[in-house]
Parts: sequence; C-alpha cells; structure tokens
Amino acid sequence: MLHAMDLHVQLVILLAFFSWATYVFIIADPSTSKMSRFFVVTVPRRICAFVEKTFGRRVADKLGDLGDLAAQLFYLFVVLGGWTVVFWYAYPMIGRSSHVADFHRQIGAVVFVCCMGSWHVASNSSPGHVDARTMPLFDHYDYDGALYSGKVCPTLGIRKIARSKYDRATGRHVPRFDHHCGWIGRTVGERNYRWFLLFLLVHFGMCVYGTWAIHRLLHGEVLDRDLLNAVYYNAATGEEVRADKFVVAHYLSMRHFEMCSVLLLMGVMSIMLGAFLGFHLYIASRNVTTNEFFKWRDVRGWHRMEREEYERAKAVGEGRADQSCGGGKSEAEDGPSDPGPMPVNIYDKGMVENLWEVILPLSCRNEAQARFAASLGRRVPDDGRRKRKSAKPKSS
Repeated sequence: MLHAMDLHVQLVILLAFFSWATYVFIIADPSTSKMSRFFVVTVPRRICAFVEKTFGRRVADKLGDLGDLAAQLFYLFVVLGGWTVVFWYAYPMIGRSSHVADFHRQIGAVVFVCCMGSWHVASNSSPGHVDARTMPLFDHYDYDGALYSGKVCPTLGIRKIARSKYDRATGRHVPRFDHHCGWIGRTVGERNYRWFLLFLLVHFGMCVYGTWAIHRLLHGEVLDRDLLNAVYYNAATGEEVRADKFVVAHYLSMRHFEMCSVLLLMGVMSIMLGAFLGFHLYIASRNVTTNEFFKWRDVRGWHRMEREEYERAKAVGEGRADQSCGGGKSEAEDGPSDPGPMPVNIYDKGMVENLWEVILPLSCRNEAQARFAASLGRRVPDDGRRKRKSAKPKSS
C-alpha cells in the first residue's frame, strides 16, 4: 500500500477544494467578492457569448436555461449520489455492526425524506413579487434614510418600497430581498426565507448525523478487527509498515473508498453549512438580510472615514483659528461636514419578534391581507373569520 503521507496530502487537497468551492459558490457575494463574481457571473457570461457567436442566439438561450439548472442538477448529483452510497454500502454494515443500532436505518430513511422534502419546498416557494397591484401587500416597512429612500425603479418604473430590490434572475422586485440561491434555483425574499432556513437546518443536521454514523461504523471495524495492531505491507516495496492512525485510515479509504468519500464530504459540509446557518440565524435575529448586511458594512466604513476626516479637519481648523488675529472665518467651515451619529437599524424589534417575523412574514398576516384586499375593493372579515350572527333579542 502507499505511504500514509499520501493520504494526508489527499485529505488536505480535498478539504481545500471543498472549502474554496463552498466559499465561492455559496458564501461569497458576487457583488463584493471578485473571485466569486468571476466564477459565478463572468465565466458563465463569456461562455454564453462564445456559444452565441459560434452557434447562434437560439442555442445560447437554451444553454442559458440549462445553466440556471446547473447548480440544482449538481446538488441532486451530490446528494442522491451520497445517499446511494449510504443505502448500498452503509446499510449492510449496520446489520453486521455492533456499534450502530439497527434502528438507524429507519432514522436514515426519515432524514433522506426530510432532506429531499425541504429542498422541494424551498425550490418551489416564491419570495413574493412587488408590482403596482401587490404593493399594498408588501409595503409595511418605513424608509430608514440610510439604506432605503423613496425612489423609483428605473427598470420597472414603480416605487421601490423599503427593503425590496430588483432581481435580475426573475426581472421583478422582490420584497425583503436577501440573495439568490443557486442550489434551490430561487431568489430568497420575504415569503420564502423561512423555507430557505429550514433547508439549511435540515441539511446541516443531515451532514452532522451522517458524519457521526459513518465514522461510528468505520471506527467499529477498527475495533472489531483490531486494525491498529495488524500488520501492513507497502504494495510497492513489500516492506512491513508499522500500524498507526494514518496507515489504518489509508487502509479503510482503500477498502471502503465510497463510504470514506461520503464521510469526508459530509464532514466538510457540516462545518461549512454550520457556519452558513449560524450566519443566517444571526442576521435573522437582528432583522437584517444578506443584502443589508453588506450594505451596513459599507455604511459603517463610510461613516468611520467621514468621521475621521471631519475630526482631522476640525483639529486643523481650530489650530489655525488660534493663530489668526481676528474673528475671521475658519477654513474648517469649508471642509468636511459632521456625519452625525451612526445610523441604526430601525427594523430591529428584538430577537424574538425578529425571528417570528421570519417564521410568519408580515405579508402573510391579517393586517397585510386586509390592506391588500381593501386595495382591490374587496371586504375581508376581521381575522379572516366569518362574523357570527347576533342573537335575536328576547321579546318583552
């Protein structure tokens, strides 16, 4: 067998590749990350431009439609491929293992159904769309004067309500715009952010559970066969190799290549999905979207820079004013102006209310439904229930 160091190098390379791919295609925002923008936006555009120039517009349009499904097809390939390995290789080992109880086969089937179910729901749920007709349904946020102001969308010609954004993928305004997720093929907004969080939560739990179960199976084989005390030989030289953890890990990767590959994949994805889920739970608890998170970072940078320039100009102006012999106008008055206090997030209502706003979006509540119905000229009973008929008064 090959030297154990080869396995170590392979693991490092695979870990680095998965980490890079997760950052570029999942975590990074193409509008702020040059690397992500190059691979997510620039490369697909250049490919489509080349195809259009070579084969014509019709072929390029079909390729563009297929490109929209590429991430979803890749997701299905990875997830269904991983579960095929689990059902084909891991399930028979559970029956022979004394370290993983047999009921985990039933639990695994439930996890698989939850995994595909959460993906199906997230990929088929609408974020909501703002137009002249639906504006009363989604217009429930005030303009904060920092990130949002009453402007008109130059593309659609409608008023841009607070926290909405024009989505290039759908050609519509999305309320409470968060981001576009390629894995579910949907833009995430006000009405489907909860299903996106459920999708993340289920897949994070699936990866953690799968990592534990497969590790338990392989570790059980090490204990049952006493592999740490076994004798190994180098396949190239025939020399005896002293057993250690890396040698045993290499032996298991050769004997159970498919399961070790899935173990590595789920282990890495557990870390990445855990960090991604934690980030979204954090911004959800602060009532901030992904789009607003990066905007607030720019606002803080702008405010800090303006404050430093103002204080520096103020100090220079005061020094020159002390040296002047009259009450002349200070040069600092013509310099940078005071930016004032740092703007605050007016949408933050406290962690509990913020999370409840994600679970039950404002546009799904009775107030918004009644406002929308009133704009259409319909009458909606209070709380969406029929009013009971009042009892007839008793005759005297």
